[in-house]
Amino acid sequence: MLISKTGKSGAFLTRGAASSRYLAGSVSAVALATLLSGCGMGKPGTSEIENALTAGYRCSPFVVKNITRVDGAPVSDTVYDVSFRYQVEFRGGEQGALDYFSKRNTLVKALKAARSEGATPDDSVWKLASQKAAKINEELDLIWFGGCRSPRTGTALTSEMMLVQQHLSNLVESRFKNDVGPMAFPYGATVFAVARAGKAESGWAIFESRNPQVEQVMDTDPQRVER
Repeated sequence: MLISKTGKSGAFLTRGAASSRYLAGSVSAVALATLLSGCGMGKPGTSEIENALTAGYRCSPFVVKNITRVDGAPVSDTVYDVSFRYQVEFRGGEQGALDYFSKRNTLVKALKAARSEGATPDDSVWKLASQKAAKINEELDLIWFGGCRSPRTGTALTSEMMLVQQHLSNLVESRFKNDVGPMAFPYGATVFAVARAGKAESGWAIFESRNPQVEQVMDTDPQRVER
């Protein structure tokens, strides 16, 4: 995918919840909980949410900002549901998003070619194609996780990061198939989420991400794309 800049200012597009994963391949295990600060507090606040999001998005191509606690309700004396809203943006902003999607598209094409080469009864050709495909999958894994190499440590909100990234990837796939002319690329999003926190001796710990939704997508200017 060769990308060059053209057109006018970008737009905000409303979208639904993030869908299933885009890539097959190895991913890090998602841990049950992220220990948060705030010992002695009666409920998780913005600082606890910020700490959890920072940990969850550490191995990603995104930066997190504009975190706002929306609401919350106790489930029991030691369990609390909290809702919040935040924005994610590709590192490097619009250009960072263009670089990410361009590199990913190149790798996906190379992976398809390697798999096609491996569809042969010749064992030596199949072995070389399989090695090539494995290396490409490792490169895809690296850009998916923001350059973090295995083994990676997951948190309760790592799965949320993956769903948000999946949503933006699926959006690009859809536009790439359906748009004829210049195409806008998402470089950021507003996310609404609900998380469940438990209270331990050390403070509140978020142990579950519940139904994150991508509310808005921030787009680049339309780009010329070589299909």
